[in-house]
Amino acid sequence: MTTPVTTTATTKTVLHDSDHNVSHAGNDGISSLSWSPAANFLVSTNWDSGVRCWEVKEQNRQITSQPKAQVNHENKAPVLCSAFSSDGSTVFTGGADNTVRMWTLGQTPSNNAPSKIGVHASPVKSVGFINSTNLVVSGGWDNFLKFWDVRQENPVMQIELPDKCHDLNIANSLLVVACNGRHIISYDVSNEPREHTKMKSEIKFQTRCIAAFPDMTGFAYGTIGGWARLEYFKKVPGKSSLSFKCHRQDNLMHSINAICFHPRLSGSFATVGSDGGVGFWDKDIKWKTKQFP
Repeated sequence: MTTPVTTTATTKTVLHDSDHNVSHAGNDGISSLSWSPAANFLVSTNWDSGVRCWEVKEQNRQITSQPKAQVNHENKAPVLCSAFSSDGSTVFTGGADNTVRMWTLGQTPSNNAPSKIGVHASPVKSVGFINSTNLVVSGGWDNFLKFWDVRQENPVMQIELPDKCHDLNIANSLLVVACNGRHIISYDVSNEPREHTKMKSEIKFQTRCIAAFPDMTGFAYGTIGGWARLEYFKKVPGKSSLSFKCHRQDNLMHSINAICFHPRLSGSFATVGSDGGVGFWDKDIKWKTKQFP
């Protein structure tokens, strides 16, 4: 992928005038960030067992944030993932306590722990919310994908995966799942989930993160070896599947820990690396548009 921006990777945080550090961010590593689809609420999950929420505001190009609430998984278990419901009222989380949990914003749950809605046999690595069916989906290190109705104790459906789930993502009725062993599976979740495609990654490094294209024509994924790939399900005129390097410094390769598409700007997505950098890309013109820091 051609890029007009050249930067030197660094782990030093550079704050600009318009940057803002949130307060009370936790006592350990942050494992996920999720923005509410309905308001300027930001939620983080943390290895210290915390799930935290801030209200973020912008005025005159200055960002401020106000801590709103915090809940914790039980037994000080690390929390590994988060997702919002479609109306932004509820946060779903999964963690090393092998549970899928639900927190309704504005409510203080019993013992300050989010309600348990599901269980895996191993840690829960990724969660998502399916708008069309109002189901929560969770992927675990027990090699299972489970679908939950929050009103029921047992999963409404479960699918055995070829290996541990590393990440999952949903765009409309497309669910994509990245598993250990470089397995990548997509599902149509418009009604009862059904397998759409199954493949092995073209990149030799382990897949770390995945994101479905908003138009559902394919997906993007990142690896632990500083390689990412755009994958189309079918041939699209003027577009093609493509692997590209990012988050590298000379011969030093950094893991790509997250990848995310803009919900409204077609083709725009971001990659986040263990080098501390964030890259912004346009998949349609195969161009890096910005790099921080």
